Amino acid sequence: MSDLRVLIWPIYLPSLINQLCEQLTATSVALFALQISGSTALAGAAVGATGLGVVVSNVPASLLYRMLGAQRTLATGQAISGLASIIVAQGCRVRSMALFVAGLALVGVGDATFLIARSSRVREVTTPAVRGRATAMFGGIGRVAQVFGPPVGGFVVGRVGVGMAFMLRGVGLFVGALTVMFSRGFVPTLQAPDD
Repeated sequence: MSDLRVLIWPIYLPSLINQLCEQLTATSVALFALQISGSTALAGAAVGATGLGVVVSNVPASLLYRMLGAQRTLATGQAISGLASIIVAQGCRVRSMALFVAGLALVGVGDATFLIARSSRVREVTTPAVRGRATAMFGGIGRVAQVFGPPVGGFVVGRVGVGMAFMLRGVGLFVGALTVMFSRGFVPTLQAPDD
């Protein structure tokens, strides 16, 4: 079976949600960090906090994948990022740079967990003949998110503030986690079409 549609609910839709949520707040991190810290260096550190969270959690995330399997690890990653986004929103509300940065680092932990599980699962369920098409979809998903996420995020920030944008991100990521958990059958192995 080479029909990539079986990946829509358990892999592609949660990936789209993840990317949209990330892009929703992409422009806000540096601006808000600069606003509350008054320092471009601290604003840069805030932007780098998510990357730091990714770096320190790559190996633990792969171990978690081995223990929990794909479905639970994908959902766990999105739930961690969702909770972390709510922590960031709280940091915005109380104007705490420490809480803001800690939440962003935790977002990185969740992102690493989700991305490692996603990549590993796609590699497991696809043969080399369909793997390229299966993974190429992530590029398209990312581009869609880059087109729609920042304008929506800018609108939300302009109307109700950065904290609410992160709160919306958190809720969206929890929806993504539920999408993963309620995906039935969780993806058969995809084979190349018979010629």
